Amino acid sequence: MTAVRHKMQLLLVILAISAATALSAATTVVRIGDFFFDPTNLTVNLNDTVKWANGVATVHDSTQRTNLWASPKLSSTSTTNSFSFTFTKAGFYPYFCFTHVLGHPEQTGNVTVVSMDLPPVVSISSPTNGAAFFAPVSFRLQASASDSDGSVAQVEFFEGATSLGIATTNPYSLNLSGLAAGNYAFTAVAADNQNAKSTSSVVNVRVSAPPLISLGSVKQLSGGEFEFSISGGSAGQICVIDACPSLPNWTPVYTTNFPNTTCQACPRIDFTDTNFLTNGRRFYRARVSP
Repeated sequence: MTAVRHKMQLLLVILAISAATALSAATTVVRIGDFFFDPTNLTVNLNDTVKWANGVATVHDSTQRTNLWASPKLSSTSTTNSFSFTFTKAGFYPYFCFTHVLGHPEQTGNVTVVSMDLPPVVSISSPTNGAAFFAPVSFRLQASASDSDGSVAQVEFFEGATSLGIATTNPYSLNLSGLAAGNYAFTAVAADNQNAKSTSSVVNVRVSAPPLISLGSVKQLSGGEFEFSISGGSAGQICVIDACPSLPNWTPVYTTNFPNTTCQACPRIDFTDTNFLTNGRRFYRARVSP
């Protein structure tokens, strides 16, 4: 049973390799008639194979002009009636029938071999996915793009299905300004010098209306500590409390998030400054970010 399983696995591997080879390369047949090749002009991809098949009794051949290949004499009445050649280098390859080069110089053909164009790679580098801002906001929408087998011709930026503009020089970027509150889905589409295109992953950005922050419930405790509360922010928003004995020498003294609560008057942050000087003064401010 184990031997059978191993044979089946081996067969699957062989089939997979065969399938991959079939997808990556192709064989094109050129028909040889009396004093012509059909098609006369052929374009194939790199690593493709061209097969010349003689369908008539008259002997013909396929010979490349710089002797890259030279087939034997081919005839439909012979066991040697076809010849194949695999192209491993891009280029232009004219050929002819050497057997009839003097009597029928018109019997010629051309093979053009092109590299398969790989699409460029593109991603939005700024802002990051999930970034949050307060409205109105301005920032630079920037993408990184490269092309392994050519060059990047342009990067077009989109918000949803709406084009925001095109950048043609690296770094590929657009300046966005005055974005109102809302949710935005940005993508970048890069096109290379052969117009192959690819699209970046979506970068989602949230823009919120700025909160109205207030400080309240101010009091000094019996131990000399100074206490107050901060309200107006939304759950999850970051609050940084700055303090200083003289303006404007602000120093961050506490960082936290507004709590997630269903309280109508909340979320609220309660802050106690244990370093408050009873014989001096201290200024406070609260900075909130999304």
